[in-house]
Amino acid sequence: MPRPFTPRDAARLIQARAEYTALMRLPPRRSLTRILDHGGFSMRAFCSRLTPNPHALEAETRTRSFCRRHGIWLEALGDHYNSMNAYLYPTATIERLTTTGKHNALAYYLNDTMGRDKHWRLSPAARRSAQRVAAGLIETCDTGCLSRSPSGAEAAALAILDELRFNSPEYWFSRFLPLWKKHLTLALQDRNAQAVGYVTTLDEYVEERLHISGMLHAIALAEYAQDCYLPPENPAPPSTHLLQLTRSCAALGAIANDLFSFEKEFIDEEADHNIIAVILLNRPDLSLAGAIDESAGLLRKYLHAYFTAARNLTTSSPATAEEAARYVAATKSIVQATWKWQTDTRRYKRTTSVFRENLLNTSSSVMAGPDRGETSPAKTVASEDGCDF
Repeated sequence: MPRPFTPRDAARLIQARAEYTALMRLPPRRSLTRILDHGGFSMRAFCSRLTPNPHALEAETRTRSFCRRHGIWLEALGDHYNSMNAYLYPTATIERLTTTGKHNALAYYLNDTMGRDKHWRLSPAARRSAQRVAAGLIETCDTGCLSRSPSGAEAAALAILDELRFNSPEYWFSRFLPLWKKHLTLALQDRNAQAVGYVTTLDEYVEERLHISGMLHAIALAEYAQDCYLPPENPAPPSTHLLQLTRSCAALGAIANDLFSFEKEFIDEEADHNIIAVILLNRPDLSLAGAIDESAGLLRKYLHAYFTAARNLTTSSPATAEEAARYVAATKSIVQATWKWQTDTRRYKRTTSVFRENLLNTSSSVMAGPDRGETSPAKTVASEDGCDF
């Protein structure tokens, strides 16, 4: 159960930012990639197998044009977040990659202009405008239209939802839409503990973060990207292994992003809706370094759960083995993408950081184009990663 946010909690967050300054003076810096290495498994090698979609540049060009037409392209940031789409869906056709790219770009535009770590800094007028847009976006989910003249973001959302609806089975779209709506409901508001007036438990935070991060609807979009869908949930509900695979994949992406964006959110934006801050508020006895280590431990737990669910899903039913293998492959690309893209992109790079991967001039691979070579090249890693599926 959540508990009230207190002045002691506010003081702990201030103290944590002071601890961050002290940590910056203490080498060696932590590696976000190596914290997941264990036994014969190497996260770096595991992610090196992922090759972004060959249609990336064309899809990104089309997405950029679409966003500019609707006034939702952020010139300073767009090329960075636009590049993630090709990592998430490496086998999609150009048409489907463009549709998922538009959706991804809209989600990032909303996050970067009125998302949970930006919302509290908006002026009263800008906050009212953001709330109006958020309500309009939710209305597009409920009715498929808007009762007033749409803003650029709302018009973009309507066009994207029309594409998704037209080019997918009705049962898949009916499963996707509530996930997108839940994301909009939670992500476009101030989620800081002081603003909501309470401190969530760690489990409550993770459950909420699965939706706010966008991971659940991003995983659903993997089916659309491949034009290959899980069967309808009726009459048979999803298997336990399928649910575990989806949840652990989503949790890996959500919590990994909390670590990569920790400095951007907690230090730069002074927001506390982040796994490290939540751990500190629930465990005030821990140091900031200890909370980072706890976050790493949580990631390792979800990585183990993901691999276990993947193996169980592909071996549990010979009748659905091919279908399960396709879904596992799609989630595997998403797990790889959450690390490979975040280490390659400049979105989280800084001149100084407590994490090695966030330092400028560090990268996990050599690519070409925006966020594909802006950082220094790294040697190719052997493909053997210790993963047995």
